Amino acid sequence: MPHSEPEGKDWIFERYYLLLKMSRIRSVLDIGPGCGTYSNLLRPLDQSVHWTGVEVWAPYIKQFGLEEKYDRVVVSDLRYINFTKIRQPDCVIAGDVLEHISEKDARIILSELVRIAKVIFVSIPIIHMPQGEWGGNPFEEHVEDSYSHERLLKILPCVCDFHCGERIGSYLLSKDVDVHKMLNEWNKLKK
Repeated sequence: MPHSEPEGKDWIFERYYLLLKMSRIRSVLDIGPGCGTYSNLLRPLDQSVHWTGVEVWAPYIKQFGLEEKYDRVVVSDLRYINFTKIRQPDCVIAGDVLEHISEKDARIILSELVRIAKVIFVSIPIIHMPQGEWGGNPFEEHVEDSYSHERLLKILPCVCDFHCGERIGSYLLSKDVDVHKMLNEWNKLKK
């Protein structure tokens, strides 16, 4: 569905806000924005951040007003997009999207994204959660519907922080050593 589970959104909000305040985020690439959940949640924190959405299902653009929620909307299947042709993002959001493609495709895409972005947020079901097409959109089908937290830790590159809910896992990926240090310090302070 173009709407996502609320679980883990507060965790992502906290970390995005921290990275934003540390001047780590000036541009965001939201892959599979659906109804624009993450733009609605995070964009109000700083309107100067440039947001690009990559949406596979063109009818969602008008249906959910994505052109008003993003500075740029690209209609494309993320499996076939050349990410180097899009403004290099500081932050990528893969919110409730990777379960719609094969694990092999997810690995390829994430390995490309982790090379070009400072941080990547992933939100994904960690329980068996089958789903078929929705509203005429065949891309809403869950291709991989049995991820677990343990399996994702083996698949996701450069995990530096995570949160497991009952249904959704939220992960922060980064190759940036400074991001890892900052998050470790922040997590220590929160304890």
